[in-house]
This record gives sequence, C-alpha cells and structure tokens, in this order.
Amino acid sequence: GVDDVAWADVVVLQREANVEVISLIHFLKKLKKEIIFDIDDLLTQVPSFLTSYKHSLRTKKYLLKALRMSDAVTVTNRRLQNELKQFNDNTVVIPNCSLMGSAHIVKPETDDVINLIIASSDTIQVNFLVSVLQKLIQQTEFKFNLIGIGPPGKFIDNAGLKIELHENMPHEEFKKFLALQNNAVGLIPLDDSKFSSCKSAIKFIDFSLSGVVSICSNVPPYSDTLINGTTGILVNNDIDSWYNAIIELGKSTTLRVGMAKAAKDYCLENFALDKSAEAWQKLMLSLNISQQKVSTGYFLRQYRLYRLNQIISHIFDKNSYLLSIELLKKYGVVDFTKRFIRYLSRK
Repeated sequence: GVDDVAWADVVVLQREANVEVISLIHFLKKLKKEIIFDIDDLLTQVPSFLTSYKHSLRTKKYLLKALRMSDAVTVTNRRLQNELKQFNDNTVVIPNCSLMGSAHIVKPETDDVINLIIASSDTIQVNFLVSVLQKLIQQTEFKFNLIGIGPPGKFIDNAGLKIELHENMPHEEFKKFLALQNNAVGLIPLDDSKFSSCKSAIKFIDFSLSGVVSICSNVPPYSDTLINGTTGILVNNDIDSWYNAIIELGKSTTLRVGMAKAAKDYCLENFALDKSAEAWQKLMLSLNISQQKVSTGYFLRQYRLYRLNQIISHIFDKNSYLLSIELLKKYGVVDFTKRFIRYLSRK
C-alpha cells in the first residue's frame, strides 16, 4: 500500500505506467518525495511483433506522463537516453550490469557435441535462424543439440526442429543454467528496429559471465558492445553469415574457450555491479532530498485525496472499463464484487 512509501525519501518506479501509477506519483509529489522512473526499453515505440504491443498502446499516454512528472528517469544506455530525453531532461544512464554466474563447470569432452542456446523472455524475430539451423543439420563438421528458453525455442520447435525446450527462468536460475552447459555457444539474434537498438546487451553479458561464448546480430546494442572476433562474433542477419559463424566456433574448442575467457574478463571489467552502484550513488547525491517529516494528519488527508483521484481517474478511463469486463468474465459477478470492495477498503 501507499503507507509502504511514506517513510521513503526517494521512490523508484519501474517500467509500468497506468491510472494508478499516475495517481501514486501525484500522491508522492504532495509528500515531497523524489521520484525516479526506471525504464530499460523504448516502451514509447514497441514494435507490433512483440506480445506487449497492444498493452503498450493502451498505456502509452500514462507512460509519457510518468516520464515527464518524475524527478529523474534512469535508462540502461546512451541510445535509450537520447530517445527519452525529450520527455525528461534529467534522463540518466545507469548501465545494465550483472553478477558473475556460478563457476562454469567444464566437463571432460567425450565427443564433439555442441550445445547451441537461444533464449528470450519475449518474441524475437528468428525466422531466418530456422533456415540456418536446417542447413546445420546437413553439415558433418560437428554434432549439436539445440536448447531453447522462452518463446524463440517454441517457435523453432513449431518449425519442426528437434530442440530441448525450457520455460523462461528467474535471472539467477538462468545464469546458473548457462554455467552448467558444456561446449556451449549462445545464439543472440536481433532485428534492426529502433526499439531493439535501444536495448542493453545484458544477454551477451549474462552469457559471457556464465562462461558461454556468443554469436550476436551485427546491430546495436551488440555492435556497440562486443569486440568482434575477440569477445564474440558479430554477424549480419543472413543465412550464410550465421551458418559460417556457428561452424567456425562449433568445430574449434580452442576458439570457443579463448573467446569465452576474453568475454568473461571483458564483462567483469566493464559490466560488474559496482559500475551500476556508482551510477546510482551519483544520481542519488544529485537529487534534492529534503528528508522532511510528514505529519500523520497531512499524510492521511493526502491519502484520501489519492484514493479519490484513483477512483475518478478510473471513471474517465475507457481502459478501466475494458479491464473490468475482462475481470468480470474471469471471476464472475460475485467474486469480482468482493475483490472490488476489498480494493476500495484497503488502507
């Protein structure tokens, strides 16, 4: 509830924006809180092939309002900063960093089987990669297993290719899973849309810190981050380029091990969590934190206004009615009414 933020001097909101978030921001402003809106994707320009596209259209006006109302906006890279600075001058880069995954367990190599891993929490365009994998089946340089995590794996499975499927995993579990894979090569395809160019290279960082060498599309953010031929391989999004890169890494243990080590050392130096911590510390010191005490009476008055503002905002928002219809269908009239009453009465 809102009383959870009453003690705070700074409140960080992440990604989501809707009627309730805007009401909360108004409430926090009345309490003299500093507000940071943390966003790691160009959610103002979500491409239509992503599952979140329709949701982004419904919530875009609230996102823009939240960006403008916040005291600072934090993003993961310069490209995203350049895109969002138009909505808030105080848009600051906090690099997307990661802890090293579990120590990579190297098993004795008893054969030449390579684990090709592709992972994403959302839909990515991997149509051409299916053709690459189909071509790989015909080659005799090495044997390989396909491992898919999330939607891309299901897409490849639906295309009729044999693949070991896994659901999306929590971040730490994902890194642990990667670290346990031997003879592994990460496949990181990405389209050249503006939305994708504003992402961070976190997948490359996670693969690298888990001891897995990567082949990435030669587009930002990977072309901004990788040292091609040293910390990984950058390839154009065509069948021959991807096929040749996989063959090159797949048939050479020395090359895989050398690049994996170089990538891990590179990411430990440039993307360790202390880099993020330093950036957060600098931002916090720049804010106008007053540490004012708010009286109980004032807090309660503003809280009542906050609740009233929430209700009024929902009344004039068509998306709220659409959501109510969906929830009525899901829970039924009686259960929905009980949930609604509990919502209105919560403190």
